[in-house]
Amino acid sequence: AEPLEAAPYGDRILAKIIDGLPSVLVFVVVTLLGRMMAGGSFQRTWFMFGPLGLIEAILMWPIYTIAAEYWWSATLGKRLMGLRVVQESGARITLGQAFVRQLSLVFEVLPFDCLFALFNEKRQRACELLSKTRVVRAKRAGDA
Repeated sequence: AEPLEAAPYGDRILAKIIDGLPSVLVFVVVTLLGRMMAGGSFQRTWFMFGPLGLIEAILMWPIYTIAAEYWWSATLGKRLMGLRVVQESGARITLGQAFVRQLSLVFEVLPFDCLFALFNEKRQRACELLSKTRVVRAKRAGDA
């Protein structure tokens, strides 16, 4: 079996930022459209569109991440940073594993989840330890 190289912290952070941008963009667009429709009133905008924006922000990112990691072994951010998600054995992850990996996003505890990566050799977050998955450098076409 080929050795799996743990993904660097910086690459993982940049990948997460890239993956969060579409969710933030949709939230901003919904809020701006809502503000225009509410006649510029911040209170009316929040009352009319705040819950929609929050639901989008809370659900869109984890759902996208689960689907992308399950189907393609990487989100757009991970792909751009040359990373992929695998089982500890190096095999593709299952849908259940993809879901467990994102529990920290669903429960909004990502910073605490990430602390675990600082204290283990494979740089795994708590939810990665639970799901028996890890983020590794993607094998390049020229690699033997």
